[in-house]
Amino acid sequence: MPDPSILVTLHSLDDASLAPDGCSSIYVLEPTPNLSGKIDWSRERDRIMGSLREKVTSLGYPTEVVVEEIYDPQDWERMGMEQGTPFALAHTFFQTGPFRPNNVDKRVPGLVFTGSSTLPVSVFRWCSSRANSPPNASTSSAPADRHISPEQRHRRTMRSMRLPQAIRRQPPMPTTHLLPAGPVTLDESYALCKDFNKRHGTTYYWSTKVLPKVKQHHVHALYAFARYADDIVDEIPSQGGRDVPTEVRADALADFGNRFFADVEAGRSDDPVLKAVVHTVRAFDIDIDAFHRFLRSMTMDLTVESYETWDDLLVYMDGSAAVIGEMMLPILEPSDYDAALPHARDLATHSS
Repeated sequence: MPDPSILVTLHSLDDASLAPDGCSSIYVLEPTPNLSGKIDWSRERDRIMGSLREKVTSLGYPTEVVVEEIYDPQDWERMGMEQGTPFALAHTFFQTGPFRPNNVDKRVPGLVFTGSSTLPVSVFRWCSSRANSPPNASTSSAPADRHISPEQRHRRTMRSMRLPQAIRRQPPMPTTHLLPAGPVTLDESYALCKDFNKRHGTTYYWSTKVLPKVKQHHVHALYAFARYADDIVDEIPSQGGRDVPTEVRADALADFGNRFFADVEAGRSDDPVLKAVVHTVRAFDIDIDAFHRFLRSMTMDLTVESYETWDDLLVYMDGSAAVIGEMMLPILEPSDYDAALPHARDLATHSS
């Protein structure tokens, strides 16, 4: 893999205590072959790390490193990871996330599998270390770092450096602020839904690429429906929106749902988002009850902060997650719908 994708995470953007004043913590993860491959890590480690640093720099991240911690497959093997990989299974598409082996086996009730080969996801471990002091500052704690255990060092695996304000990403503009003026055609409505998915649901957007092209726009329509409803609920400054009172958002959500159900009944819509959604729902005869349950859970989000019982939480999860699998299933057209349904619900819940 000459040019692999890398994962860059800046934890100190959310928790400033993870880095000293004036600094930020960053970790960078790059996929590599495990120890069954042909890389001689004792010889290639420095060259590979140099290449990784160059790539991070080229992406606009600063490289004024205060403290750096590096882990290669040899280090992972010393920590007990088979063949030096914390992912256990090969990190290919169908061995990631929801495609990994389930952590329960219905043949043996009560048996639960745990570890990096099972659901919900493979476990990412850090690959760099958190700084102990800002640049050019003396520190009395630095010598002690040489004596911490591998487990302690493993837990402190972030790379610390200055972070310019320019690369601090702002939340995407809520979809409620992106509606076009005037009527739209069906193709334009689907294009708008695709844009919403690409702006807000990067993971969901790119996952549609594994589907036949003839189905992709229908998935974008379902995503746009869910995203638009969610943005009505989250129309507050912390999500990049306005300070809208709860009762106003509740009315807007109810109006959105009422218009949608009326348009499905009529078989057409003039709404720039719902035009595509209604077309998709009717084209695949998607159960309208799934949308009722989804909007019920979105309404809960307006006022409910916690659930008193497990059953109450399951009702919320049914409408906020599992129904998405139900909506998607007719588009995927499984050969045995009834057999696929529980898996679709589980997959949507794990992905949420």
